[in-house]
Amino acid sequence: EQASPVSASGTVLSIAMCSKAEEMMAVGTAEKTVLIFSVPDLALVAELRHDSGVHSLAFTPCGGILAGSGGGAVVGSPTSCHGVGQAVQLARTAVWRVPQDGERCRNLGSIFTISRARALAFSADGSRMAACGDAPHVHVLRVAVECRCVAAWRCSPGIRCAAWSPNDRHIALGGEDGAVSVLDASTGAALFRLPAVSGHVGMLAFVSGGSRLACCFHGSNLLRFHPLPAACDRGAGAPAKPKHVVKLGGRGQGFLNTGTFKAPADSTLFARVAARASVMSDSASVAKVLGMRLNDMHMQPSENRAQASLAHEDEVMSLEFGPGGALVAAGEDRTVVVWDIERRAKSFESKLGVPPVAVAFSPSGRFVAVADSDGGLTVWDLDKAEEIGNAQLDEGLLSLAITSTPKEMLAVGTSAQSVLLFTVPQLDQVAELRHDGHVHSVAFSPTGEFLAGGGGTDLTHGLMTNKLESAMMKTVIWRFDAAGGECTYAGSTAFKNIVHVTRFSPSGKLLAVGGEDSKVTLLLVDKDFVKTSELLCVAGIRTLAWSSQSRFLAAGGEDMQVSVWDVIRESVIFQLPKRTDWVCSVAFSPDDRWLASCGFGSSCIDIQPVDYVEKEMPMSRLEDPTPEQVGSRSLRYLDSTPVSDGATQHSFHLQELEEAPLFDDDDDDADGAGDDDGSGSGVGGEVAPAASLVQPVNPNIYKSAGTVKFASEVEGAAVPVCVVKVGSAAEGFRLSLTPAADSLPDEDLLERIGARKSIMQDPDLVSDALGMDTRPAEIRFAEGAEPRFLEHQDEVMALAFGPDGSKLVAGGEDQAVALWEVATGSKLFEAPIGGTVTAVAFSPSGNIIAAACAESVSVWNASTHEKVDEATVQGDIKSLAMTSVPTELIAVGTTANSAVLLSCFPRLEEIAVLQHDGDVRCLSFSPDGSLLAGGGGGIDNSHGLTVSSPRSTHGMMTVVWRVAPDAAGCKYLGSIGFDKPVHAAAFSPSGKLLAAGGEGCAIATLLVERDFDKASDLQCVAGVRCLAFSAGSRFLASGGEDLQVSVWDLVSERVVLQLPKAQDWFTSLAFSADNRWLASCGFGSLGVSLHPVEMVLPGSDAEGDAGET
Repeated sequence: EQASPVSASGTVLSIAMCSKAEEMMAVGTAEKTVLIFSVPDLALVAELRHDSGVHSLAFTPCGGILAGSGGGAVVGSPTSCHGVGQAVQLARTAVWRVPQDGERCRNLGSIFTISRARALAFSADGSRMAACGDAPHVHVLRVAVECRCVAAWRCSPGIRCAAWSPNDRHIALGGEDGAVSVLDASTGAALFRLPAVSGHVGMLAFVSGGSRLACCFHGSNLLRFHPLPAACDRGAGAPAKPKHVVKLGGRGQGFLNTGTFKAPADSTLFARVAARASVMSDSASVAKVLGMRLNDMHMQPSENRAQASLAHEDEVMSLEFGPGGALVAAGEDRTVVVWDIERRAKSFESKLGVPPVAVAFSPSGRFVAVADSDGGLTVWDLDKAEEIGNAQLDEGLLSLAITSTPKEMLAVGTSAQSVLLFTVPQLDQVAELRHDGHVHSVAFSPTGEFLAGGGGTDLTHGLMTNKLESAMMKTVIWRFDAAGGECTYAGSTAFKNIVHVTRFSPSGKLLAVGGEDSKVTLLLVDKDFVKTSELLCVAGIRTLAWSSQSRFLAAGGEDMQVSVWDVIRESVIFQLPKRTDWVCSVAFSPDDRWLASCGFGSSCIDIQPVDYVEKEMPMSRLEDPTPEQVGSRSLRYLDSTPVSDGATQHSFHLQELEEAPLFDDDDDDADGAGDDDGSGSGVGGEVAPAASLVQPVNPNIYKSAGTVKFASEVEGAAVPVCVVKVGSAAEGFRLSLTPAADSLPDEDLLERIGARKSIMQDPDLVSDALGMDTRPAEIRFAEGAEPRFLEHQDEVMALAFGPDGSKLVAGGEDQAVALWEVATGSKLFEAPIGGTVTAVAFSPSGNIIAAACAESVSVWNASTHEKVDEATVQGDIKSLAMTSVPTELIAVGTTANSAVLLSCFPRLEEIAVLQHDGDVRCLSFSPDGSLLAGGGGGIDNSHGLTVSSPRSTHGMMTVVWRVAPDAAGCKYLGSIGFDKPVHAAAFSPSGKLLAAGGEGCAIATLLVERDFDKASDLQCVAGVRCLAFSAGSRFLASGGEDLQVSVWDLVSERVVLQLPKAQDWFTSLAFSADNRWLASCGFGSLGVSLHPVEMVLPGSDAEGDAGET
């Protein structure tokens, strides 16, 4: 029988039921509510609020948790790494705990997505939830871990419904394209796809046994049942084949090359290889060892063919040529493109959901693989021009390589200190190869016998120049047994800095390795990868590419230039024009006719045509040069020298190398006694024996012999980090503020400003100068609203509101950073940080939150709650500040008498060090992001016990810098001196005022547009530790050593509101963006206090205008 109907206010958009304990029904409406009814009497049990229409609902199988998704409201103006974006709508999926009686229903949290989630589904065991909708991804969330996203699989956009199979092996998706797809619930791989029909899919459901899938469609009166194909029987439920794990070998297991390569200044690659091989008189044997012809070969930019550019929509990050000359490329435009170079046309193109980080072309020419920044791995079959496989990995993906010999195999370098091996195209993982660091580069040898993985872990992202051995900066070599298919650890070669690229020569005889040590190291493959040559560069290396005959090597990276080396002569023969930013990827075409490159700052692939000529090289050209020839080498220019046949020889001259023996003077083998036959000799004298670094011949073999260096003054060398020093009085404004008043007692701020600008008769001009409404106004506690307390486990030291006031980030002695939803008082996110949180910041875009602990600063995505990056600076961190204009920047104030400016995208990278004369205790960006104020004073070793502090010794000042996303735009503007250390500085939201306070028991307000001329002094009863402006810039809250928060009216210069007295000092304050809340924290309080306030303009209806600024 039909139960009594019930009416719901608003259009019903979704419905869900559960039967555990008691029958319940949830109804989502267009009126931003979810109504909970008991069944069958349909009595209203609870009403849950949402911020938009609820388009999808789902209960967990036990019925204790309910999720509801919908559209969203404008929450800010997110900023990408390319500039300021537009305000967007974030879609919210709310999660509630729903007891049977409805009396204790509560919000557990919210999940935000850029696009609307139209379909929600819990797995049969209730451990996972799938959310999908307008975006081309299905997100899988782990329910027990705060609904954290554990996978994001690609799918068709516009998904309207989703269903889990009863055994949780499969997820079925249907949407606006009328097609139904079934994915493997473990890997996200597409198992099969039903033919599309007209009209979008309305609903999906598995039958109880899971053998069939039922679906219906809008515009169709048929209910369709589809049996699952046999492919689904091999899904996630099948027992997984144990993957082969290859661990790093210890001493005695494989070769171990340690120390650093060193060669005499008058030594050539030919001579060193000949000495090792005992074949000095046989150039053919040397050629065989090197895997190249020893012809007098020269490569140069073509004079007959024009350069070309292949345009993408954004920066191109990775490229690689295929065996047939096709070029695959991908980058920030989230597009994978295969180019026909000769026709300058695209032969294949596919869109991705997220930016890729690496691409690879199989030697067979059939497959292209791409790794993306979300851990996604995708393979396309170019013969079929379609995607044939994808996988979602938990690890961060950094690099890719494919071999086709003896079979198609894909290697993936990860941030989880491992290389993963997959079959192609099935993408079945067959092995995990352990590394000790992040694997930034992987490369197969041409025969597929060896795999090289170069890397190292740099948590400071380049901020620490002298890295420790714990960074595991090495290249690991693995060997494959073609017959048995077994993979084993072969050995490793240690380096002094992070390795970013490894490349086998086409002959397979040499392995080139480059990285942040500003050199390219060549290793002899057949000699247990012993180091045989170092090509010194002016900056870090990020990419390498061999010519087809293994003779020439192109290198690019942080010097913003592609240099082509002649490996035999160990010299640069030509360079491509300088770029505006780092080179990310370079590649030779298989026929050596083209050299392609791409990098940051350019949305085009540069195609340089190249030519080369060859003739037999006389033996005298291969042997060691005379000392006179060595001394004539210089680094900075190309030289063209006529030769006998009328041709022109081009050579890149190197600066003179330091004279040094092969070993130190006290080394036992310095006299050459270690040579096997003692007969090796070269031009100018006996050749010193090569240092064999293959273990375990001699323990002394591991002694470092030093490094090959350029002379100290090399024009064009790597530019050090920009350091902005504190200037003199002639290099910027320099003010001195004293407690003595410079105005009459009855003179207020308006009168002083009006007198200075001679505009007293025009109140509008005075308001403009101050950046605020100067009409009488009132701030008071909000009537009918109760204070709130956000509880932590220990004292909270710092807090910050998000740009719309809906979220608040806080942290302190509980050694964790927490993100709170202000409206509900619920904790959205919490992350341990490993120590006391000393400072936090929320980006004005709302995209990023930051927290500091000791010498480390960490940043998280405010929406996904995923950690973005972590950086270490010199000195303990005292303060943080963020801006989002013109891009996301973070300033870090330290005890090292400096503020460090970092960019946030794509990783934390140091831009400049802004010097101060004392500890930088507070920082504040101007609203437009062009100015940064840093207050300090301290090297106060007495911690405030000394009453009188000489200013000259403690740098008690607020320094103002002009800042920009690039170091060239950072500049010292001036400083304001104080008599006591400065603990708080804040720009007003209008950008017209800068407030500064500290141990001087006063707050100074400064006029920004008048070189920070002092506008007023607000006298306090004790030292000031924190300041916060209201949204309209009219009111200023201060707190500190008087144990009380006071709110000042800046026009009348009087305290108009005070919060209740606390037990100890306040450490942080903030107004919400809507002026509805004033948040505070400090010593002696285990949480954040939220005080409701309202602002009223006199003359208006106090009740109706409450809350108006």
